[in-house]
Amino acid sequence: MSSSVQTTANFMVDVDARACKSDTLVFAQGSAVIGSTAPFIYGNGVNDPSHPEFTVNDVYATGGFIMLEDINLLNTPRTAVVPFTIIDPPVSPFSDPRLIFVATDKKYDTAVGTYGLYSTGIGNYELRLLGINPAALRGQAALFAMLEGQFTANSVLFDHVFFDSNQMLVDEYKYEYKFLPRQFFKENREKSYWVKTYYEYERLPVADNTDLKNNLYGAIFGLDFAAKDIGDNSYFMPSLFVGYTGQSQSLASATMNQNAVRAGFMASVMVNDVYTASALVYGGGYRNNMEVSGSGEDLYGFFTGAAVKNAYNMYMNNFVLQPFAMASYNFYGAQSWTSSYGNIEMETDCLNGFNLSPGANLIYALDTWNFLAGGAYVYNLGDRATGRIGSIELPAFNTGIGYFEWTAGASKIFSKKLSVWLKGVYKTNRDSDIGVKAGAGWRF
Repeated sequence: MSSSVQTTANFMVDVDARACKSDTLVFAQGSAVIGSTAPFIYGNGVNDPSHPEFTVNDVYATGGFIMLEDINLLNTPRTAVVPFTIIDPPVSPFSDPRLIFVATDKKYDTAVGTYGLYSTGIGNYELRLLGINPAALRGQAALFAMLEGQFTANSVLFDHVFFDSNQMLVDEYKYEYKFLPRQFFKENREKSYWVKTYYEYERLPVADNTDLKNNLYGAIFGLDFAAKDIGDNSYFMPSLFVGYTGQSQSLASATMNQNAVRAGFMASVMVNDVYTASALVYGGGYRNNMEVSGSGEDLYGFFTGAAVKNAYNMYMNNFVLQPFAMASYNFYGAQSWTSSYGNIEMETDCLNGFNLSPGANLIYALDTWNFLAGGAYVYNLGDRATGRIGSIELPAFNTGIGYFEWTAGASKIFSKKLSVWLKGVYKTNRDSDIGVKAGAGWRF
């Protein structure tokens, strides 16, 4: 490393941010320079006429300021504060009250974030982290988006017995109305296979109003076993499913892409044609590919979870008021990796997400059409994606403890086999954005 003395009052140094060291200015006695009796300062080993030595009196004559006007960062910091000194050795001449050490107001952008330079006196300086580079949050952002993807996949599975597979049955006197999943119809109580595809786009709300755009698409293949009569006009139907979810996000200069597979079991119950309950347990793994400024990263991880939904149908002719309650738990394992972007060690913590959502839907159901409008209050506990770089704690990604979610949509049954649906979702935990869900189901 070498320092560059540009005038009697301004200079720049190289800084090793990880070792908290820099080039130094050396104080020596004037006897080292013929004809000089005052202490002088020179760049560390530099003997170039363009970088002249200067005496304390020279500096004092220019106002007494020693300006560190620029630095060259040799590596990316791993701490929020990087202290270093530019004097060697730290002897008494540097405490001369005529010398005032000052720093540039330039800002330095790194893979971690933006740093400012500050003088703390007598040749001591600090780099201080002023703000996080949004791209440094890419690991947490991807984890947070995958958690949201679990909620979407769960809603597709629950809709299999609560909405898009349902038909309104009306007796010939229009006295009795039943809004039932077709799987529980007497003529359909047999083993059947099905596939559902879905797509969703939304802007996810995250820390500091960071804009995280998320595209999600997937498919679920399922097997419904024949619904069994368990007495008292109640029926039980077990199901198995496997699914694929693909997602992509953009966050500042970073892009993230995930591919996940999961498998699980679903159990559904219908009682007296008015009460429906369904429970899920599942697990799987994923690959997360991230790119930032030309550097690529591949991470692999696992997840597991469970969810349950209960609903009660109250009939008003073709209208169905459907109060419901839904709860879920999801776990993602911790990860650590070394990023080639900045050569920094990054970590994300385990994610334990619990979600509780009571609400109600109003459904207008015809023979093959269903129209839905509803709302729910979503309460999140533990849905915080946290992480760090070195000793720097990164801001947590979360959706907030609670918010309202409003939904409107429609489904259409074209035949015994084919159904399609479309939903729009608005969440009050962001300024203005609508998530869109669309999909199709095929039963065979």
